[in-house]
Amino acid sequence: MVEQLAEIRSELLHGDVSFLQGVAAFYDARADGDAEDEDAELEPVPAAVIEEGTKAELQQECARRGIPFRKSWTKDELREALTHPESRAALERPEKLSRAARRIVASLEHV
Repeated sequence: MVEQLAEIRSELLHGDVSFLQGVAAFYDARADGDAEDEDAELEPVPAAVIEEGTKAELQQECARRGIPFRKSWTKDELREALTHPESRAALERPEKLSRAARRIVASLEHV
C-alpha cells in the first residue's frame, strides 16, 4: 500500500489528478463539490502567482484547487484554467487511472 500511495503522490505532484477524480466518481461526488465543501470556498488565486508564477507553480495551484489540467499545457493555458475553471469542464471526467490508482479505487468501500 505504501508503494501505491507513493506512486499516487508522485502523480499528484506532476499534476495528474485522475486518482482524486476516480475517488470522487466512486463516491458520486457532484462536479461542483460536496455539500460539506460549499461553505469552504478557496481564496482567489494570488495575482503574483497568475502573473509571475512558473509553470510548476501554476500546475501546483491547479492541483491544489482540484482544477484538471494537462502537463503539456502552456503557462497561458494554466492561467486560463485558474482564472476561469469552468472553461475546462470537459476535462473533469477521470483520465485513465494508473495501476496503483486502479488498485486503490477498486479497494474502496461505500460507507
